[in-house]
Amino acid sequence: MHSCRPATRHCRRLIPCAEVRRWAPRLATATLLIGSLVCTSPSHSSQLPNIRTVTFDFHHDPQGFVGGFADYPPAHAQFYELDSGHRTLPPPLESRSGLFLSGVNQSSDLFMFFKGPIGGLQPGGLYNVAVSLEIATDTPAGCVGAGGPPGESVYVKAGVTAVEPLPVREGSYLRMNVDIGNQSRSGAHAEVLGNVANSRNCEQPPRWELKSFDDHPGPTTIAVPADGRVWLLLGTDSGFAGRTKVFFTRASVAFTRVDASRRGSCAENFVTARTMRARADLPAFVRCAADYAREHGEAEARRAFHDDLRWKSGQTHVFVHGLEPSASRLLTHVLPPDPSREGTVLERSIDKFGTDYSFELHRLISLVDEGWIYHALTDPVTGLWRPKSSYVMKIDWKGDAAVIGATYYAPDLPGTCAAAEVNAVSLGEAPSDEELRTFVRCAALQVEVLGYFAWPGLSKDPRWNYGPIYVFGVNAETGVVEFSGSDSMFTFSGRIPELFGGRDMLRAAAEFGEAYWYYSVANPETGADEPMRVFVKLVQSHGVPLLVGSGYSPSAGVTAK
Repeated sequence: MHSCRPATRHCRRLIPCAEVRRWAPRLATATLLIGSLVCTSPSHSSQLPNIRTVTFDFHHDPQGFVGGFADYPPAHAQFYELDSGHRTLPPPLESRSGLFLSGVNQSSDLFMFFKGPIGGLQPGGLYNVAVSLEIATDTPAGCVGAGGPPGESVYVKAGVTAVEPLPVREGSYLRMNVDIGNQSRSGAHAEVLGNVANSRNCEQPPRWELKSFDDHPGPTTIAVPADGRVWLLLGTDSGFAGRTKVFFTRASVAFTRVDASRRGSCAENFVTARTMRARADLPAFVRCAADYAREHGEAEARRAFHDDLRWKSGQTHVFVHGLEPSASRLLTHVLPPDPSREGTVLERSIDKFGTDYSFELHRLISLVDEGWIYHALTDPVTGLWRPKSSYVMKIDWKGDAAVIGATYYAPDLPGTCAAAEVNAVSLGEAPSDEELRTFVRCAALQVEVLGYFAWPGLSKDPRWNYGPIYVFGVNAETGVVEFSGSDSMFTFSGRIPELFGGRDMLRAAAEFGEAYWYYSVANPETGADEPMRVFVKLVQSHGVPLLVGSGYSPSAGVTAK
């Protein structure tokens, strides 16, 4: 056991607590109890055990952890009522303390978190991580709430990162600088452990309880920076449009050392097909795929690109083509959406923009080793023509020059809002934030292109108006409902602030350009109040600022009118 001594060359002031280190065989566990200092002895600096567990108990103090918030507009922070700190737990758990988080989710996606450093790892070492966590929550299971249940739709997440997790400004919002995923979806740097619902049901009085999440593997392997320090991130990602309160009481991380001889450069790249969120993620994804192919060989790479979720998820996949200026000689090596085309030449090379894809691919790679191609060939998944951007780079494939790449489709870009993919029926059958936003953005594109002439189609066309799903347009200056697929919407013409207790949500939405609205409204068929989840987007229609929107009730299903 090492005793901690301040102001010695063996001790660094990184994280709280005294250290107990037990050296063990490969399958044993090395346990650390974290106290006021992390101490490292020079004789042990390169002899870490295969498994090392770091445990934090937040009863007496925050152990160096700091709270924060993301996925909200800081200019309107007062509406979110954000609060964090080290607090005594409420009865019947008042004998304990923990890290407290509280916030009112106005943005449909509020992320609340604590972060803390962990030091003393081998610089440059590669580790698999598994996180265990204990929380205190008074949120019962099975309740109904706007945007989702207050328990089951508030997701507990944790992960270990090589960089300090920070909220950074993106436009008018604060977003995390690491990939935390989105609500129920894990990110490259934060895994969903569960939710905040406790063992009680909605009919019972609320009661604070402890809830544990044990030994959840992290989403990726982590490479330790040169200073030997990583960061533990603990948080909640909310889809519930209301207040969430939670305590973090204990946390532990098991670090399992990965054999350096099996280390590949892809292990340090955290972008996967499953976590692809934006076009900017493509270059890292493609470089990682190229590294994987170089390290494991063409046969294993082809299998992985076809079968592993790391490389194939939804419409995101890795492709490999030969490198020829003519489509008649450009051989397809890997194409997971249509394996029957592998080993054959590209059938069509001229896209709808007049771009010769094979020639442009050859031209680009002859000038630079990697880059972007913008084209509109047929989507092999849907069979539709649509604009897409592909990132490609040169690679050797079975001894020949080839190109490896991946493609990003944005479903709400002009020219990509295909009726077969974006429609009221699809939204009603599988409602989500992403589907609603895409649906509204595509409807807004109709208004931007056709102006007033888009209104009748958006009001009556079954593509935009089916069952309880419909599109509306509200004058952002006057609040007058200009068009709607439902007559009930006209009853709120000029009265929309009444849905929000007098708050001017029209002005707020117009300021941000896009916004989610949450409110309750009486169902005309049942008379019961139902929560509504609405997304609106600001467009200009013949000089009129118009908020185009749609929404759904989380508790309603799609039925034809």
